[in-house]
Amino acid sequence: KYPKAKLTLYTSKTDIVNYFVTKPDEIVKIDEQQILNDFLSTTDNQIKFDLDLAYESRIMKSFIDSYAEVCDIQFDNFRDKYPLFENKNQHIDEKLIVICADGSGWEGKQWPIEKWKEVVFYLQSHEYNVVETGNYHTDLTDSKWHNCSLDQMVDIISKCSLYIGADNGGSHVAQALDKKRIIICGAALHSLTNPKREFSLNIQNNLSESLGIKHKQFFNVQGNGL
Repeated sequence: KYPKAKLTLYTSKTDIVNYFVTKPDEIVKIDEQQILNDFLSTTDNQIKFDLDLAYESRIMKSFIDSYAEVCDIQFDNFRDKYPLFENKNQHIDEKLIVICADGSGWEGKQWPIEKWKEVVFYLQSHEYNVVETGNYHTDLTDSKWHNCSLDQMVDIISKCSLYIGADNGGSHVAQALDKKRIIICGAALHSLTNPKREFSLNIQNNLSESLGIKHKQFFNVQGNGL
């Protein structure tokens, strides 16, 4: 709508922007604590949109719909809502499977490590090369990828034929790279945290009293009550 406008993105996570297909004109790195103190009130931008807690403070809404509501944006096509990463890696290893079991720092998103161990063991017994990229991992895979950097994670996911993980940052990367993925979820509904349905199999316990609890109440800064 405003093709001549300059778009500045203020964020504490600048590395991920390197992979965006569409990039802002300027990226300003801020301290993570500044997000909580209405940092945008100190800038001289003519129009400002504060997206922090836009998603967390809205009940039963996806990330992108929450952000769009704050910015008063309507999409012509639901596919325009999908995040897209530049995938410069053309080599796909048909036997490589990436597993990231981290629960975004929240136990409500974590599956027991013993269960993940069964998954890894099963895949390895069928001669798949399994890589675990998170800090919540088994002792069955090469430790050099455990708790790896963002660049390493994006690179290894771009090469894999399948991604398996919790509802976390790795799953967003896999989605943005159009990877086939299996997501273990429940306390947060993957249909809202990562709404792109193509190539995605979501596994959850529909009888659990905690199903979707993250989207049924305001998730405050401390995470109290969940």
